[in-house]
Formats: sequence, structure tokens, C-alpha cells
Amino acid sequence: MSRERLTAVGESAALLLSKDVLDKLGLAIGDEVEVSLLDRTLLLQSLDEAARAQQLVTLTKSVFARRQSAYIRLAQGPQ
Repeated sequence: MSRERLTAVGESAALLLSKDVLDKLGLAIGDEVEVSLLDRTLLLQSLDEAARAQQLVTLTKSVFARRQSAYIRLAQGPQ
């Protein structure tokens, strides 16, 4: 990747992304994005990707909840 500099915008800061980076992210000027932090790493996702990720988390939790007793038995091993 490349090094970029934060730019002051009033009391906030802006990070300018090149057209190449926007294209690779599948984003365009004016798109809404979800911004989150993981430790000290900034994550940027399109809202579509963020929604799909949340659906995957929800479905995974649902499957684990439905099959919890089977997973416990597997973890205990043969008896």
C-alpha cells in the first residue's frame, strides 16, 4: 500500500483516497461506509459488505446455538 497524510478539515481530519484505492474497494465518491477499529487498525467497509458481515455473524451464532449440545458432546470425546 501507500503512505498517506491526514489533512485538517475544521476540527476533524480527512484521509484522501486515490481513485485507484476507491476502485479496489469498490467505492465511489458519495458512498456511505462503515468505519470501525480493531485494536489500532482502522477498518473501512462499504455498507453492503458491513451488512453481509453482520448477517454472517448472526447466522453463525444461530447455528452454534442450535447445535451447542452436539458440540459439547464432541468436545468431551468418547465415553
